[in-house]
Amino acid sequence: KLPSRALPSDGWTSLPLTMWLMDFKTQGYSIQEGEERLLASGITDQLIQNSRVQVVERAPLDKLLGELKLGTSKLIDRNTALSLGKIMAARLILPGKWIYSGPQTQVSVRLIETGTGRITAAVNESFGSAVPASVLTKRLSEKLLDKLKKRYPLRGKISEVKDDEIRLNIGQKVG
Repeated sequence: KLPSRALPSDGWTSLPLTMWLMDFKTQGYSIQEGEERLLASGITDQLIQNSRVQVVERAPLDKLLGELKLGTSKLIDRNTALSLGKIMAARLILPGKWIYSGPQTQVSVRLIETGTGRITAAVNESFGSAVPASVLTKRLSEKLLDKLKKRYPLRGKISEVKDDEIRLNIGQKVG
């Protein structure tokens, strides 16, 4: 069997937005250990709930790469190797940094396109140590979602006009 071919992009219709939210790097010391993991989980939840972003998990990357290496030894079929490649694909990555500096803490995230390496958005937030992670998650998520909507708007083409209905082609996977 031949693998199915992807349809060429028309340059206008929106492509799916797949994102890998990387583990946040930390500098300095915090009284509340694990805050950066709570923040990353909260941002992931907000992206899934309030946008068309599809968040992909990259934590098992080493295992997946091991599976792909098996593919060269004919122990794995071609379709499985292709599906593993799709799991690992992400159009955008979101690395973050959490810097503790005495009573002030700063969180910085950047939105990077994997195809070009270009930073398309950045969000920075400074806060005091008494601010709960849930409040910070809300602030950062709102800013990030706003920038995502402006940078990657949902677009499509009019595919049919019939009586008082207009049908748009934006694709099922786009949202």
